[in-house]
Amino acid sequence: MSIYYIEINNFYTPTVYDKGAEVIRMIHTLLGKEGFRRSMDKYFELFDGQAVTTNDFIHAMSAANNNYDFSQFEQSWYHRAGTPRLEIKSSYQKESGEYQVFIRQLFEGEEVPFHMPYRSRCDS
Repeated sequence: MSIYYIEINNFYTPTVYDKGAEVIRMIHTLLGKEGFRRSMDKYFELFDGQAVTTNDFIHAMSAANNNYDFSQFEQSWYHRAGTPRLEIKSSYQKESGEYQVFIRQLFEGEEVPFHMPYRSRCDS
């Protein structure tokens, strides 16, 4: 059995790499530093040297963290094409020293919001 492809140039675009990096960062945000470290150890324990899928990666992340439920996250990031459009606004209150960031996802039609965990630098 032979497998052919017509064009490989669109397999690995900047969007794929950018989205992949952001997905990993968001998983790190969800699990925290220690949880993510446990997850990576589990991932290498289970799959080192193997060809794996994103499901294998999520399995290791979940298994190392008390079967963390990634179903909502997966529906947003692994089963949908593209990335969300965002509107970001900020304000600074000089009197209180408070800085606020407002993030809103912009939709066309009946899109469902992407699950987007984030944290401030103050939380790091």
